[in-house]
Amino acid sequence: MLFDEMICANEVKHLCGRLNIDSNRVTVKPISNGLSNRAFRFSYGKKKWMVRLPKNNLKERFQTLDNSTEKRLLKSVSKAGLTPTVIFDDESTGALVTTFLNNAITWDSSMLSQPENLGRIAETLSSLHSINVGFRLPLFKPTTLCESYFNVLKGSQDHKNRTFNIEQKNWQIELRQLAIMYEKTFSPITLCHHDLIAANILDSDQLWLVDFEYAVQAHPILDIASLIALNGLNMNQYPLILESYFKEELIPFNYSQLDDVIRLERLISYFWALVEMDSSVKMSKIEGFAESIAAMLR
Repeated sequence: MLFDEMICANEVKHLCGRLNIDSNRVTVKPISNGLSNRAFRFSYGKKKWMVRLPKNNLKERFQTLDNSTEKRLLKSVSKAGLTPTVIFDDESTGALVTTFLNNAITWDSSMLSQPENLGRIAETLSSLHSINVGFRLPLFKPTTLCESYFNVLKGSQDHKNRTFNIEQKNWQIELRQLAIMYEKTFSPITLCHHDLIAANILDSDQLWLVDFEYAVQAHPILDIASLIALNGLNMNQYPLILESYFKEELIPFNYSQLDDVIRLERLISYFWALVEMDSSVKMSKIEGFAESIAAMLR
């Protein structure tokens, strides 16, 4: 049984015990199979829950929130009506169980890129960034993050035969430079989601954000850049995103700075994918993700 495609019987039995339902009568349906997590709908009579489980074959998880911090954060975000309510988190399986959103559609990049939806997600991000969570999240430190990636790629047994080509070596240098630039230029003033792939956006008349495990304290430009970088958006779409986000406010950065942070996000994502690739386990989704990011970087 492949953990990145299915859920094992012991996980189902354990989680049903936590939910006080009969595991022999529950219906489990896969909802999504993302890069870092697996998501399932648990149905028991008229009751439904969303269950998120980590992928067990991921080797490293840098700058992710521990379960208790993520649960504490999600309480604040759910109070603002931007993420489903947490029922419980489970330390033994790493599961996060939330209310199930009936009739919610998971976005893809083509849905996200529609002009109306670009405006909606920009407004949702503005609302997210206005939340006072009441405690300080981990700071976004790209200089530390990129060196962590490089150290793993240099020293891990899984990557002992990996050598960087000229292009990848140049990207290493560029990532270090952009990381320093970011930390010198932008202050960590707000909560940022920092994993704004289209699949982490649900639509059921309103927009919902899920998978906050990479959330950080950062500058709002990080999420705006993440949205653009991870979904293949282009400069022609900047005005709509920025106008919808800032409304009448003065935009606190220029297009050149935004382009730099977009490239920073793509480089971080690319090296994250390299870290997660395993020589012994076929991880076609992550390999495909790395290839798509590399194409955007060229």
